[in-house]
Amino acid sequence: MPFVSSRARLKLSNQEMEMLTALAQSRSKPAGGAQRASILLRYHAGETVSEIARSLATNGPRVERCVSEALDLGVAQASADLPGCGRLSIVEQCYVIEESL
Repeated sequence: MPFVSSRARLKLSNQEMEMLTALAQSRSKPAGGAQRASILLRYHAGETVSEIARSLATNGPRVERCVSEALDLGVAQASADLPGCGRLSIVEQCYVIEESL
């Protein structure tokens, strides 16, 4: 008996499908966003998490996290890059220095 997922199916409108397809094929957008778009398109097509992870050379938890975000927050939010905790830009550094003086 094959495994049947208890996770909800991802329902995409035509507009969301077009946005994800354009993002997945983009060469000028960040690679992480393109990979998340590919993950969501493949999940919508009916592939399992392990099949998606194997075909995109990534890990299962990353795929599960992306799909969970799409189901909870929506496709646009899940495919967007969230700001990291990286270094401040030069403008932000100057602002912080001016504020501290």
